[in-house]
Amino acid sequence: LLNYETVKYFNNEMQEGQSYETTLHKYQKMALKATSSLSALNFGQNAIFSMGLTLIMYLTLRRVKQGLATIGDLVLVNGLLFQLSVPLNFIGWVYQEVKQAFIDMEAMFELRDTIPEIVDSPNAVDFDPVRDGTTIEFDELEFGYKTYAPSMAEGGSTSSAVTSTQSTNGYKQQTHHVLHEEQIMTTTTRPILQKTTFTIPQGKTIAIVGSSGCGKSTLLRMIYR
Repeated sequence: LLNYETVKYFNNEMQEGQSYETTLHKYQKMALKATSSLSALNFGQNAIFSMGLTLIMYLTLRRVKQGLATIGDLVLVNGLLFQLSVPLNFIGWVYQEVKQAFIDMEAMFELRDTIPEIVDSPNAVDFDPVRDGTTIEFDELEFGYKTYAPSMAEGGSTSSAVTSTQSTNGYKQQTHHVLHEEQIMTTTTRPILQKTTFTIPQGKTIAIVGSSGCGKSTLLRMIYR
């Protein structure tokens, strides 16, 4: 997900999807291997515990026959070793699985509740390079980033919200709303692309050169839309 832009640039979604599926298959095999080894370990533990329980119950029964122990002692031994010790083997594993399940569920619901800032139109049509071609054309493209900065009102106080627009050095400023009694929020639009128009013919390669912040990466992101 960190390099999704690079994948989109080179139309490599199918290969990345296949690579991800291959990785999932490897993870599935390793998970099955880990589960099998855990099952074998539990089997060995249970076998050792069962043998020890059988031996202790036999010794306790002999003491009951000799009159050195009562039936209550036999029940006590059985309750302590069998009814209490057996669940202890699974407490750690159950706790780990439940905790991991809650973590995964939280991440899943957080991802599902994420609302994208830009969504496709309900009438959007899938791009077909054979049908639509691969010529890229920008026609008077305009784009800018919104920034918000607090500014002080004249006179030291404001009695109502004021909406106004002014232009200073190419930046459009608009009063947004009143924050406090003596402070208002100013919405500033920082233009990046202004009436940008050019065409990249099919099969041709062009280079976009410019200083940092002039809109090179923004042009590439605009291709997605």
